[in-house]
Amino acid sequence: MVNTIRCVAIHDIRKNSDRLEVVLGPEFMRVNETTCRVVDGLNDIYTRRSSKAHGRFSDDTDNYPTSEYFDAYFQADGFGDFNTFTLHMMSTLIAKARSVPNAGAGHVFFAHFERDGREFMLIAIVNERLGAMLTDAFAVEDVRHLDLEGFRFAGRVDMTSWRAGEDRYIGFLRGRGDVAEYFKEFLACVSSTTAKRSTEELVTALRNYADDQGMEVAKRDDFLARAKATLDETARRGDLVDFQTLANVLVPSEPELLAEFLGDPDRRLGDGFSPNRRVLGTLVKFRARTPLWSIEIDRAAIAEGAVVFDPENRTLTITQVPNDFAEELRGEYEVHAED
Repeated sequence: MVNTIRCVAIHDIRKNSDRLEVVLGPEFMRVNETTCRVVDGLNDIYTRRSSKAHGRFSDDTDNYPTSEYFDAYFQADGFGDFNTFTLHMMSTLIAKARSVPNAGAGHVFFAHFERDGREFMLIAIVNERLGAMLTDAFAVEDVRHLDLEGFRFAGRVDMTSWRAGEDRYIGFLRGRGDVAEYFKEFLACVSSTTAKRSTEELVTALRNYADDQGMEVAKRDDFLARAKATLDETARRGDLVDFQTLANVLVPSEPELLAEFLGDPDRRLGDGFSPNRRVLGTLVKFRARTPLWSIEIDRAAIAEGAVVFDPENRTLTITQVPNDFAEELRGEYEVHAED
């Protein structure tokens, strides 16, 4: 899928005499090949980062006015003035940055783009790094360039999902400490999930990953069992889930495959929560065999009531039987009835 860049703006946060100040960029920034490459690069790197959080706009617009700026820009009949939008956003960003020590300076990128019929706003704070270049005269000279791989603060708003009334449409890189918290407050993002729901979504994603990789049954069961054991230990220690750490343990040969799968913004999964151990139990299966039958049950089937066990009578009731299987059994019982 290709990103269609609609508008781009760059402003600066600079440190002046131990005080952060805003330096505004040009009112209109031309979208060219280089601009598109930078925006595409930022979005791709943001997508690959595994440690994200997701949520929605705060209802407290007095203290967190960001949603009002988005409301004025992303209108039902089109788009408002992009420059006005970014100026308002910068006023909120500098206020939040000044509230915490060591917030730091950087170039603030605003990019409105369309992808696969959806409208997105990407905001990232990018710094520069020193490099070197070789001139035509074979001289080595210093050159400063944007450190795209090294950016720490970025957020993306799915404006289409927001207008559609969905529950989670903001995503941002989940850093640590107050310095990262100010960027979350700048986005006016509040969490819309509980630890239980986050665990349920992670369990589903791990199952989907195993299916996506085409794992054989034994390998899939081993993968999910190790995931449960790892997350159980995380819960026992009182630690929070970190997708990169989890990927390093479960897929040590290619951890980025799993980390990027879990961190895909379209899945809207967030780490940084304490896993619910009861939900983790749905990752493994129950198996039993007798001379007359064998059965394999996902714990999820028990949790969802698709299989019900009566401990007093030692019986299982299986619901939601597939139609073709039900027809086979019905035919078998009809044969017996005729006998």
